[in-house]
Amino acid sequence: MYVKTTRGGLGAIVLILFFQGSQALFAKTVEVEVGGDDTATNSVSTGPSTLTGTQAASPETLVRNQDMDSPADGSGSSPSGKRVRAPQDFSFYSFLASGFVVSDSEPSGVMGKVVTLAGDPLNYSQPSEPHIQLEKPSRSKVGDLLTVYHLFDDSLSGSGLNFQGSWAETRAVVQVEEIVKNVATVKIIQSFAPFAGGDQVRDYGIDVKRWKRAQTKKNLPLTEIHCYVAGGPAMNMNFKQSDNVVLTAGDRKGVVEGMVFAVGKKVERGSEGDPVVTQIGSAEVFYCGNSYSLARVTRSQEVIQQGFTAVYRP
Repeated sequence: MYVKTTRGGLGAIVLILFFQGSQALFAKTVEVEVGGDDTATNSVSTGPSTLTGTQAASPETLVRNQDMDSPADGSGSSPSGKRVRAPQDFSFYSFLASGFVVSDSEPSGVMGKVVTLAGDPLNYSQPSEPHIQLEKPSRSKVGDLLTVYHLFDDSLSGSGLNFQGSWAETRAVVQVEEIVKNVATVKIIQSFAPFAGGDQVRDYGIDVKRWKRAQTKKNLPLTEIHCYVAGGPAMNMNFKQSDNVVLTAGDRKGVVEGMVFAVGKKVERGSEGDPVVTQIGSAEVFYCGNSYSLARVTRSQEVIQQGFTAVYRP
């Protein structure tokens, strides 16, 4: 067998020749993804298959848990040299189902919205074939994967938080089957919750890139970081152990995946003086955006609410 590899762009073309003795029997050309690039696109790491001519795989099988490292930075490393990343008991689909935050500094990258045509059900779930109205149909093609989500406007905004954002609940992953003018017919690849007309869609590659970013090992910061609990999944005001919450600090303030915040609440002391903060739990960051973080509550003595403090101490 003779193998020749040609790199180009995000992938490589591999030519494989099979021999019997000195006679070449047949040749096969495959296109594979080259590791080490953190870019995710529909044509490579987010498509239905990374090998030409193979059976389509589910999106989760294409996103491997990679032991990636960010470039070493001596100025940002902790005294112990410890490097951390997102908790490893999160599968890709669990990460995707956890949702995300949309704000001025974290745009959603919306590509269109779910529309209801004649004969369509009011709510979509497998094995329905929903329809998506694309904002720019020229940028989409058959086979593309999209993330469907429902946006709860300004659900993470509160007085005193110095933060404004909207919770995006991930509903499904769909694949484009047909595009007629600006309307795409899609099939549901993975469903997390039913979705309906008006729900928005974005490139699934954005979420693959978020996952890879969370899996990259980073240095723990050397300084304290103070922020607040902005809330969590919509319609939930009280959070307990194993729930997810949104913190009002992201990588711009030095937050990295894998760090643990102490969560506390202010307790009034009446005439004795200013309120004091009492620690009532902790939360571990599993995704860090520019201006926010997603964290899972790892311990709680009582319910956690919007406005509670969160402090990281090295």
